[in-house]
Amino acid sequence: MGGAAWSLIERLSLATGQRTGTDFGFAWATLKALDAPSGRYEVDSEAFGQWSGPEGERCWRKLGLGSSAASVASLVSLCAQLKGQALESAERYRLTQLIHHQVQGALGSGVDAAASSYGGLLRYRWQPQSVARCAPLGPPLGPSEERVEVRAKEELIGTATLSALSAELPRCAWVWMGRSASTTSLVRQVQRYRSAQPDHYQSLMSQLSEAEASAYEALSVLEPAPRQRAWSEAVRRGAEATRALSEHTGAAVWTSGHSELQRLIAPLGAWVKPTGAGGGDLALACAPSPESHAELCAHISAQGWELIEL
Repeated sequence: MGGAAWSLIERLSLATGQRTGTDFGFAWATLKALDAPSGRYEVDSEAFGQWSGPEGERCWRKLGLGSSAASVASLVSLCAQLKGQALESAERYRLTQLIHHQVQGALGSGVDAAASSYGGLLRYRWQPQSVARCAPLGPPLGPSEERVEVRAKEELIGTATLSALSAELPRCAWVWMGRSASTTSLVRQVQRYRSAQPDHYQSLMSQLSEAEASAYEALSVLEPAPRQRAWSEAVRRGAEATRALSEHTGAAVWTSGHSELQRLIAPLGAWVKPTGAGGGDLALACAPSPESHAELCAHISAQGWELIEL
């Protein structure tokens, strides 16, 4: 490991209470919350980002892969192993979501916590208790769904509904937008808009929900070619809903970079949308047919954009 990478390691000594290296509050909070065995721990976050820039000025930027939640989930599993315990996915998620949610200031849905705890392709919904008091949880659970309650000292903070999907993800290109985004700042901006314009906020959320439903339906299509077309259409709907959210709330979820990339790939009939909280990090680009996927990737790379292999 190069010298620069060492700057991305946080060393934690529970015996002395010392913390050196990267200041990664999630790791310390996890070890303390789970009463981890005393000892020295190291958390290396290099794999969750990208080194870029000319020699001598290279810097590391996070990719937006849910690195903090993934680190918490890994430490939760490690603490269980050190105590000789085996964790089911639901319990690993419950602990990861609780710790991550508290350290992050009760922001975010926790979908990254679920992805890191369960793995695979998931459909996920998070309903904070503050919302659940005035809205139903939704329809009865289907045969492949489970509902997980997350509590802090017996107080319910929210409920997650999850289902594992056996479908194969259509072909996508993952594009590094060249800048890292702050999930917390974007979420706070959207929440301010929710308080100021609750009715229009719900309209924007409905557009996002409809795009998510169309993506879910696309995954149920069996043949590759029609599935790819349906998925591309769902990406289009997600892109338009995200752009509307950004325009009305003032949160830079959709950026000028997304607009530039969309203009670039539009002649191919392809679409791009932000992932995660948006604002930068990774974007998902999708062509309307399996055959045009390679052309899409070559076109993006030829214009100087960086593709990330996942």
